[in-house]
Amino acid sequence: MGGGSSPKPADYEAVMAKVRGTPNEEAVQTALLRSMQRAVYSPELHGHFGLAYPAYTHFTSPIRRYPDLLVHRTIRGILSRRRYKPEVAVSPSDLLNSEFSLKQKGKKKEAPKPEATPYARPTAQHAAWETLGKMCSAAERRADEASYDVTAWLKCMYMKDFIGRGFSGKVTGVTPNGVYVTLDDLFVEGFIRVSNLGWDYYFYNSDDCLLEGSASGEVIRLGTPLEAQVAGVDVDLRRIDFERRDVQRRKGPRRWKGEPRF
Repeated sequence: MGGGSSPKPADYEAVMAKVRGTPNEEAVQTALLRSMQRAVYSPELHGHFGLAYPAYTHFTSPIRRYPDLLVHRTIRGILSRRRYKPEVAVSPSDLLNSEFSLKQKGKKKEAPKPEATPYARPTAQHAAWETLGKMCSAAERRADEASYDVTAWLKCMYMKDFIGRGFSGKVTGVTPNGVYVTLDDLFVEGFIRVSNLGWDYYFYNSDDCLLEGSASGEVIRLGTPLEAQVAGVDVDLRRIDFERRDVQRRKGPRRWKGEPRF
């Protein structure tokens, strides 16, 4: 992908344009979404990376999320020629600030300088907007994590009845330890350990994000179709394990090229 370590929205779009309409489109789209940093609410003019908008704000139903309500109050203030001045009714806890800081850790892209926005002044009003942005961002993440956890639990409970059953799927993630496969019909993701991919020794190519068989030369990458069998379900860990069904037959003695990987 173009852009190196700092890709632009156009670089993401160029990748999607290449795979649009192909069997790999869904897998690549999922991988690109996972590679993006999560958005945060802020009074600063950061724009919207995914939409490639230089300026962006919410304008949806205020019953959906509190940030939308804040935007509607601001717009109402503009229409009535009264500036809306937000107030923070409760003080954010140290835990919330710590959580937000940890989520933001490792962020490479620096925010624009404060002079770029009309609210970027060291005032109590601007401080209130910043605090509300942190609180809303942290609350949204907690809600998303809770929703994801419930969904993962439901999928695990459902798949317990299918242990031993086989399904068709596609590779949606590649790691040195194995591959993630999403089933076509159920949209359930499970993990196949590299030791369960077949008789061959598979080596991870980090540059191309793929696994390659040392003897067979088989390449497993994003979008590769695989036949998977449900091997086990751990509800507590929210984990579903698959085994590969369409294993290639061994042609000759089992051997590897280079150093063995454990």
